[in-house]
Amino acid sequence: MPVRRTPQIKEAMVNALRTVMEYLNHPDMPKLPNARFEPKELARFLDTCCNLIETPGRLQEKKYVLNDIQLAADCLSNPAVTKIPFAVRSTNIARMLREVIRDLK
Repeated sequence: MPVRRTPQIKEAMVNALRTVMEYLNHPDMPKLPNARFEPKELARFLDTCCNLIETPGRLQEKKYVLNDIQLAADCLSNPAVTKIPFAVRSTNIARMLREVIRDLK
């Protein structure tokens, strides 16, 4: 039986992703070596994920959403990013993203 996510849970997930998008669009965010995508591209991907999560009914393109969130979590966990003095440590944000992934599975 599929898990039903309340509008409040979906809203919390989207708010978390929007926070991550702010971090990824930060002017000090470095382009990571060996990364497939630049941080601004990941932010754009997450915007699409937000739209998919907000859509009523069953989550479409679930693998796509989970993959994009994982890429963003990996980016925020990178040592080059953890050096940036954000208000909330990027590793904490990455941990929050992994919780979103777990909730979506």
